[in-house]
Amino acid sequence: MKKLLWIGCLSYFLIGLAHVVLGSILPVALEHYGKDYSQGGTLIFAQFAGFLGGVLLSPPLNRRFGKRGGLLIAAALLCIAELSYMLLPPWGFMFVIAPAAGFGFGMIEAVIGTIIIAAIKENTAVAMSRLEVLFGIGAMVMPLIASGLISAGYWRMSFLVVAVCSALTFLFWARMSFGELDPALSRRPPDAAAGHTHAMEASDSVSSSGSKTTSSTYRGRNLALMILFVAFFFLYVGTEMSLANFMPAILIEKMNMKEAGAALSVTCF
Repeated sequence: MKKLLWIGCLSYFLIGLAHVVLGSILPVALEHYGKDYSQGGTLIFAQFAGFLGGVLLSPPLNRRFGKRGGLLIAAALLCIAELSYMLLPPWGFMFVIAPAAGFGFGMIEAVIGTIIIAAIKENTAVAMSRLEVLFGIGAMVMPLIASGLISAGYWRMSFLVVAVCSALTFLFWARMSFGELDPALSRRPPDAAAGHTHAMEASDSVSSSGSKTTSSTYRGRNLALMILFVAFFFLYVGTEMSLANFMPAILIEKMNMKEAGAALSVTCF
């Protein structure tokens, strides 16, 4: 279980990197392409539209390819997208790459959470908090790296950092064995892994909101509380990630900060 948890932490660290890398270097990228901030905002929107798609499509893809297969697809897609960013293709292609990158880290986030909740029966909340801490570290470290690369004139290498981490995550998930959990992570688990498999399938059904158990559990006051939580996270997470991605652009535009210093603002945030 420790091996599964630490590889899950690496995956969440990757997600933290991927969430903020584009926003950290966005002002420099827009200057390179000769575009304004409104077009940069559209690019960020495209990436997070892909993120939403990755979260929503993870349950059917998991059923088709297994959880390990889904993670490998997502990590490979994210790696390819980040390498494509680094090559600085024509601006129009960026709107193809951005949703692909978002889809990759969105699906990784959804699948890892499902696996950890289903597989770790004791201290599940502690395990999830460790994942979130590694996400925060990734989101804090990436702007720091980007700031140094911007100062050195190699800002496009910021995408390479995420691509390398994506490749490592892909290799770990492809080669690591998790003992009795391996059948449950595969496409067609045998009966021997029924306990873990049924738990993960149940978690998937909750994620895809097609479970009768879910609909019968949340009624009355519980349903109102759930709606309140959903509304809170809808506003909080949307505001948080938007602010993180647009903070460097805002500081450059309003306070005439240098690009490298503006990228550091995301680390402080």
